[in-house]
Amino acid sequence: LFDVADTLLHKPALWETIKATLANAGVTVEITVIARAHRATRELLTVPDRTGRDFYLTFNARFLEVLGVLPTNELVEQIYLNCRSLPWAPFADTAVLKDLGLPIGIVSNWNSTLREQLERHFPKLTFSPIVVSEEHGTAKPDQQIYMAAVHQTGLCPNEILFIGDSIRLDMVPAIQAGLTALLIDR
Repeated sequence: LFDVADTLLHKPALWETIKATLANAGVTVEITVIARAHRATRELLTVPDRTGRDFYLTFNARFLEVLGVLPTNELVEQIYLNCRSLPWAPFADTAVLKDLGLPIGIVSNWNSTLREQLERHFPKLTFSPIVVSEEHGTAKPDQQIYMAAVHQTGLCPNEILFIGDSIRLDMVPAIQAGLTALLIDR
């Protein structure tokens, strides 16, 4: 079973777009520092299934604080405007999934558009089960979403490997649900 956001799919232009936005505001920050602060902010905040302007303004303000940059309204808004339409793309290393020869499923905090994203980016793969937080009514780290996926596989939890990018949302609850968990940290 896989998480999706920042495990299978990512927004390749995100860090460069944020770096350029900060540079336009007179703030110079290295990409690695931006990525680390963004990841830390994601671990601290609960992301709703459907995100919008209000969420991202709050997220961007917290992200700037973690980054050590004063979160002015203008800068928070500009990051939102510059990043809101960035496209998703699969990580290059996900190409090996088609050669695994194993059933592959999804447990993800996402909305009902996830299946469309998976079909677009992984047209040769069949994911089963696909357990999406918006449809299931619970979100990670709630163990109910993991147990729903386990039930749909027909396997015992200890027969399942869960791969995700978050300690709080993926590793801890998957292990507590009895799955083997692997943290992917590119």
